[in-house]
Amino acid sequence: MKGHIWRRFLVAVISAILFSLWQGSVWLSAIDGMDLPAEIMPQDLSFWNIFLFIALYALPVFLLIGIPASIMMDNWVAKKATNWKTLKKTLISFVCYSAGGAVFGALSILSIARDPRLMVIGVVLGIAGAMAYWGVLQVAQMIGKRPSSHSL
Repeated sequence: MKGHIWRRFLVAVISAILFSLWQGSVWLSAIDGMDLPAEIMPQDLSFWNIFLFIALYALPVFLLIGIPASIMMDNWVAKKATNWKTLKKTLISFVCYSAGGAVFGALSILSIARDPRLMVIGVVLGIAGAMAYWGVLQVAQMIGKRPSSHSL
């Protein structure tokens, strides 16, 4: 069980870094595309400033919400998937993670901005974060599978 939690912890950290890198590049390109006056535009705004700002929010979310949510979803899929094929199990897992990310993203935007019109942004960000976590978890599970040893 300890290895399982440490793997999820590592997956959450890597996912938060990937999500922050992606969001940092999106926000920087959006800000660079704006024609703002020099007095409004911060002079020392760099990719790493934006990345660190996003990572300060994303890392605790991935650690405190992503790990327990992923354990609950994976346990639920494992209970239901007694005779499912691997592809069906993977697709159901993908949909569960997407739905969980959408719900959390919408609720977090509503709690922060209190404007229902921004829910679409929250849903997109929640799904993107959930897919980052799900993708890294899939890679970690593939790496973690050891081929069975055959004695000759």
